[in-house]
Amino acid sequence: MFLKNDKKIIEIVSFVAKLASLIFIFLFIFGFICWNIYLNKFNFHDYSLLQIRYLSAGFWFLLVLGILSTPLIFKKNKISKKLVFLYLCFFPIYITYFPTLIFPLISSSFGGGNPTAIQIIGRPDEINFLKNFNIDGAGNGEGLNPVQTLPLCLLYESDEALLLGVIRFEKDIPSSPARIISLKKNNFSGIQTLGGDLKKFINICKAINFYNL
Repeated sequence: MFLKNDKKIIEIVSFVAKLASLIFIFLFIFGFICWNIYLNKFNFHDYSLLQIRYLSAGFWFLLVLGILSTPLIFKKNKISKKLVFLYLCFFPIYITYFPTLIFPLISSSFGGGNPTAIQIIGRPDEINFLKNFNIDGAGNGEGLNPVQTLPLCLLYESDEALLLGVIRFEKDIPSSPARIISLKKNNFSGIQTLGGDLKKFINICKAINFYNL
């Protein structure tokens, strides 16, 4: 009796392990595809593997797909072959447009592609160097050189670089996105995220995904 129970437990554990491995693989694959389709519109790619962000992106990809596909597949609790065919036609469209239309709306705090409002911190010479890319320094008191930039949109952060949306300012007021730039991390000292006090700027960051720069 104990041997039979032990065998069942082993079978259950084996099944759960295989299922977990399969889910992990699907999350990773679809997350990797999602991120790189999203970044492709900015002419940027990151093919480094084993990133946690791929799992969260894959989760959102499959969650939204499951919600959208349920009415397409199930009809009166039975699988309709015609609807399955429609689903197979729908999937390529979904995998093309989810990363560019839906994924950017999901907060980066929850693993989505919504940009984050940041400022770059650095020495005065580093901030001065960034002016070559239309990234201006923020005021640092009368007669003092700036040690941080005006707000920027962080679109993506890799191990070596930041993908930034540079914002056009008019009289120190954010107006619209100006350009996309990939900046290596060795060009500055660090970054800091911005709070909710710059709501207009944060909204511009959210909209930057839909601008044609």
